[in-house]
Amino acid sequence: MSEQGADKAGQDISFGIKFFFCCVGIATILGVLLWLLPDLLALFFK
Repeated sequence: MSEQGADKAGQDISFGIKFFFCCVGIATILGVLLWLLPDLLALFFK
């Protein structure tokens, strides 16, 4: 593998890891929001 190919592969792996953590973070925030939504709605519409 050439040095340029290795750099490209490293960038692809780096992008993949960032994308994965981004997706996990969004899923976690969405999950917590949906989990707490009934309590928040009850709090606002008391």
